[in-house]
Amino acid sequence: MLASQTGLSRQCPHDEVEGIQERIGTVDEQIETAREDFQAKLDPYGYDDVQSSGEATEAIRNLENREQQRETAQRDLDQATETIQEATEKIDGLEDERDEIFADLELNSDDHDQLEELCEQVEAYDSAAEAVREAEIRANTEAEELESYPEFEPDLKEQEIADLREEVREAERTAEDFDDLQSRIADIKAEIRQAKSDDQVETALAERDRALDELKDQLEDDCAAMVGDVLVDHVQEATMETSRPDVFERAREILTTITRGRYRLDFDENEAEFRAFDESKQKGLALDELSSGTRVQVLLAVRIAFVEQQEQGVRIPLLLDETLANTDDRRAKTIIESTIELARNGRQVFYFTAQGDEVAKWTAALERTNGVTHEIIDLATVRDVDDSVHIPELESVESFTPKAPSPDSHDHASYGDELAVDSFNPHRGVGTAHLWYVVDDVETLHQLLELGIGHWGQLNNLLQWGNGDLSSVGSDQITIVEENAAALSEFVDAWKVGRGEPVDREVLEASGAVSGNFIDEVSALAKSVNGDGRQIVGALHNGEVNRFRSGKADKLETYLEENGYIEPRDTLDQGQIRARVIERYADEGVSRDEAKDRTDELLSRLGER
Repeated sequence: MLASQTGLSRQCPHDEVEGIQERIGTVDEQIETAREDFQAKLDPYGYDDVQSSGEATEAIRNLENREQQRETAQRDLDQATETIQEATEKIDGLEDERDEIFADLELNSDDHDQLEELCEQVEAYDSAAEAVREAEIRANTEAEELESYPEFEPDLKEQEIADLREEVREAERTAEDFDDLQSRIADIKAEIRQAKSDDQVETALAERDRALDELKDQLEDDCAAMVGDVLVDHVQEATMETSRPDVFERAREILTTITRGRYRLDFDENEAEFRAFDESKQKGLALDELSSGTRVQVLLAVRIAFVEQQEQGVRIPLLLDETLANTDDRRAKTIIESTIELARNGRQVFYFTAQGDEVAKWTAALERTNGVTHEIIDLATVRDVDDSVHIPELESVESFTPKAPSPDSHDHASYGDELAVDSFNPHRGVGTAHLWYVVDDVETLHQLLELGIGHWGQLNNLLQWGNGDLSSVGSDQITIVEENAAALSEFVDAWKVGRGEPVDREVLEASGAVSGNFIDEVSALAKSVNGDGRQIVGALHNGEVNRFRSGKADKLETYLEENGYIEPRDTLDQGQIRARVIERYADEGVSRDEAKDRTDELLSRLGER
């Protein structure tokens, strides 16, 4: 029992030592792990391996110093960044001021030499400006002094200095003669008193009365003669006016017919010359502004009209002898189609040629024309000679009137897409509107396009002046077209309220407010807003054209307002425009309900393109 206890007492210290050693090992492991973690955190900063707590403490103290240095450097960096930002903003401000100086002087931003020249002139300019200011002060002072004189006349301020000086010299000469004039006045008064005492005055008065009577008689004779001359001139002018209208009106009808309503003949009374009005563009043109083919049509219409005035009931045949010989293909087509239109209206035409290609062109054109009979006579065959003209084979002769697409399977909207109808511009007038806008029935629209009539101006011209072949178009459809055109005209008038004429490059140049440095940019701006003067000025004030001065924008605005390009009135809204169009339909005899539906359809068409 005793031995057993001794062995147990020896075993307990040993176990305790082993436990302590295990704890020491655990602590060592924890220390090593902590050291490794600490070392891993120090490695990015370039520290050597830490082996002791002293080294760790030193490293931590060094890191704290470095952190303080970093914080100080960061503050310095932030302050430097702020300083750079302020400097950049100041530089930008100075650059803007510099650009504004160049813009005010209408110079390019890199034109430093010119700016230096101007700077060198500043002192001289200031001196001259000061001299002008002093001169104006003196002028105003002297003007006020001049106006204070009792005999002052406002017109004196408008007279030239040289004239005033001459008047002063004349007044001085008159003043020098004052005493002499006074003496002469006294003598004249004495003579008058003496004359009143005898019959000289009575005799003079009698002579005056006789002279007045003679002048009165002469005046009556002169007036009678003048009235006679005026009557003669009036009779001659009236005679000319009564003879010219028949020829002119007929020439207008012929030109309208052979151009399918495209052109209307006008006469400039001031220039005493013919002009042509393009109905599809609503623009008048002098003869030298027309294409060669159209000039041929105008001259042909005028000549035929004069020939008809000489006819006494019987239409004289039109004889053409190789008229196409010296013309290009386009003019040849114009002559052929114009002549065929004359034949369609009852004029017999003889065309003489020895050129087979001309015969082929006439034949091809006539074979595709309805309502015109023709016959080819070979004179060689008639004379029984072997000298016939060879006529080449032509598949077709191109027509001025392109074939319109078929309306089959199309409604009105889709047919407009097929035709690729352009958007309607109200500024250009109702006559420029494509027929798609005013013709409801697609079959009728196709028929008119096949006849070469594409715009309302053409059709309206034909209805007023022409004699074209519109028999294929029903009168009820024409009535609907005329009603729609009247409504479209009302829309144009309402739309133009508050909208001035469009502004283009020519207008901008004429204003004098846009220099050559800016004309391209401002012209592009005008085009982008469809020439709206108010929008152009607003964009310039908003700085959309870089460096364009506000003073110049004000000058442009004044010019546009004074010349009708900016309207002072407000524009009408959609409801007001719609109401006016409905009323126009009603004025044309359309019922109120139908007028509303047709107005909505018309406005829809105008919005679709």
